Amino acid sequence: MLSSVILILGVVIVIRTLAAGGGLASAGVLLGVVFTAIGAARLYLAIRRPA
Repeated sequence: MLSSVILILGVVIVIRTLAAGGGLASAGVLLGVVFTAIGAARLYLAIRRPA
């Protein structure tokens, strides 16, 4: 659950930064990419782990 929230938050940060006129090297995009990567990795590990 938390991993999907982090993933969505990262995507929203990237979209919001680009919509506000930020470039690809701006802090918002870089932070959003990091959040997206962390959320995706946590989600992948949660799905991959045996029950």
